[in-house]
Amino acid sequence: MFATLRRSGGIEALVRRSGYSPASVSAASEALIPELLACLRIFVENEGGEEVGVKSLLGVLEELGGGRLAAEIMGHEAISLEPADAIFEQICDNRAIGRPIPGAIAEQSGVDQDVVENILPLLAMLMCGYVAARAGGSGDGDGLHWALDLLVKDRKI
Repeated sequence: MFATLRRSGGIEALVRRSGYSPASVSAASEALIPELLACLRIFVENEGGEEVGVKSLLGVLEELGGGRLAAEIMGHEAISLEPADAIFEQICDNRAIGRPIPGAIAEQSGVDQDVVENILPLLAMLMCGYVAARAGGSGDGDGLHWALDLLVKDRKI
């Protein structure tokens, strides 16, 4: 996921939005992506796994803004972080899912906690928007297969 976001200009957009150095943003993103993917995967599992769980997740992501979430991060207009809060509340705060703890991630990765805290909501919007857009919104066809590979345990990524 990190390589994809870097190639697409997403990491550069995080640098621009946050004002942190490319090295700091890259390090924070690399530390946070596995945690955010874990949140998405647990949500999918809790919603029934496989296609049912993925489609449930994609439905929630569409309600929160879908691909527009990533477009907002990639753009140059002022943004609201309310969609990130909604992602954390609706996806990452389910019973079995804890919102990634910036302090713990900062300690494990060696990245400054302020950087992690500020990148987290931006990255959540970017990733979730990318997943929604790549999966094609409703999750039909090739996009569904891609999402299944990304979000269902024991599937080839």
